[in-house]
Amino acid sequence: MKIQYRIPSVGDQQGWVTSSFLFRTGQKKYFKTLYRGVVRRLDNGEREVYYKPTSLNHFGEFSLQSSRPSLQDGKYDNPVQKLLADSITLNFIPKTENENYMCTLGFKYRDGECFIVYGRKGTQHHIDGKRISKKDLAVTLSKIIMRGAFVRNVDTMDDYIEKAIHFPPNVLHAIENRSPYHFYHEGMKQEVLINTKLISNDECALEISEGVWGAISLKDLNVYLNTFRHNQSKSKVWYRATPDKLWTLLMGQEPTDIQRKLCVAWLMQNRKQNMVEDRATQLLHEMDAEYPQISLVQFRNPMNKALFVRG
Repeated sequence: MKIQYRIPSVGDQQGWVTSSFLFRTGQKKYFKTLYRGVVRRLDNGEREVYYKPTSLNHFGEFSLQSSRPSLQDGKYDNPVQKLLADSITLNFIPKTENENYMCTLGFKYRDGECFIVYGRKGTQHHIDGKRISKKDLAVTLSKIIMRGAFVRNVDTMDDYIEKAIHFPPNVLHAIENRSPYHFYHEGMKQEVLINTKLISNDECALEISEGVWGAISLKDLNVYLNTFRHNQSKSKVWYRATPDKLWTLLMGQEPTDIQRKLCVAWLMQNRKQNMVEDRATQLLHEMDAEYPQISLVQFRNPMNKALFVRG
């Protein structure tokens, strides 16, 4: 079956992007939103149930649409992806009583095809032979399907699929967007974003002070991100880790007094709120430069700015 997914685009236009792929499964009865059972009588008088697509558009596609984010969805890092993952869970990851199923997603291009095999065996979900939680499976599929809306080349898509499957969704997000961290400084909670880069197939590095990078395995980074990105308290190692402990865990030894001060100063420079404000200020300058009817005004107090709009 060919699937067409409409995904809301980000921006003022309130438009949509479309990702199309092929979906196959031998257990159609579990996918009730995609297929409906039809009873037919055999020549010997017995009845059997076969499954056909619920409905197809004039292109022969089954059309699905992910919800557009609302204001209350702003609490998520990527609300568009979160809502797409929810839709994928509903339509492509069925609830079964420990029953096995297997599915194939395929992307076809002029220069070739690429496929993903995922499903459930016993109590475990898997994708391309790798075990994965149900939640991470939905996020991984959402990333791949969303990427499919912008890729027209089989090699590019293959590379992205390999990356999305190899790295846990948490880790891939950190590599693309930095790793969140928070600590208390002079009684105030400080939320920061730490530069993150991949240094091998199994390790990443976090910049915890200027030019100082600490290595961390993908498994440990995933636990770290569950703690500081998703506010989980399960980890005895990372939960409420101070900058001193963060340094010790990443560098293998306790920091000196000078290293501690430089580390805290560096983290303070990378506060999340500061980055948001800097980006907002940059956008104001870009609007001033692009639109002649908009003028950016800076008051004496550097914290106060305004836009004058003519027309």
